[in-house]
Amino acid sequence: MTTQRPLNAAVWFAIGAAGAIVGLLPWLVTGARLPLQNLGAGSVGDMPLALLPFSQYYLTSIVALLVVGSAVAGIAGRALADRRPRHGTLALAAGVLAVQLIAAVQATLVTRALLEASSRAALYTGAVIAVIIVSLLVGTLVLLLIARAPVPGATIGLSLAALVSATWIGTAFRDLLLLAPYEVSQPVLTILRWIPAVLVGAAIAWGGFRTAGRVAASVVSLAALWIGPAFFTAVSNAPARGCSPRIPPR
Repeated sequence: MTTQRPLNAAVWFAIGAAGAIVGLLPWLVTGARLPLQNLGAGSVGDMPLALLPFSQYYLTSIVALLVVGSAVAGIAGRALADRRPRHGTLALAAGVLAVQLIAAVQATLVTRALLEASSRAALYTGAVIAVIIVSLLVGTLVLLLIARAPVPGATIGLSLAALVSATWIGTAFRDLLLLAPYEVSQPVLTILRWIPAVLVGAAIAWGGFRTAGRVAASVVSLAALWIGPAFFTAVSNAPARGCSPRIPPR
């Protein structure tokens, strides 16, 4: 049996960057126009391009876009484990973070250029940036768990990514679902609601129950599926308290 030659670190960096771009795709396909800002100027037609939806109304989307991108890179890293060079995982993570940090900085800069000069605007910006930072940290953890951890850890990493999968897919159709009649939107929302449970179940089935660690990972994954919706609701509501709703969400 021949051993495949390891891919060099530059290739692993590119794989990580590609994973991050896949994570951003649901937002990019919408046109990537910055959402209207409660504390800023602008109208729907003249909002600038933003690589992340920098808005208190899109916080769960931000989490999903960043975490899913990291998970995609982690899955690729695990699939290519036999071709991993020394420091390959570091290069993989660096590729992901390079793209995601560029997106975060670009979105922050174009948003700040539109916001009023006030303490409320500074608080709002800081709150959204905090969510971005936490999302980057969670995404990095998910990547490492999926790419390098034993099966129980990888199961947990896959399950964490599964929790935001519905939001990730729904980001591409958010505006359409808001405008669609109830008869159209409700079945789609029902399907989206079940996607995390199906994917968590698939991750648990992949991990199996052959060891105590895998059983524990299954319990943790199910617990995360149970408390996840409440957590994301809290995250999405927190920064909105510091903003006056002069402009309705998109």
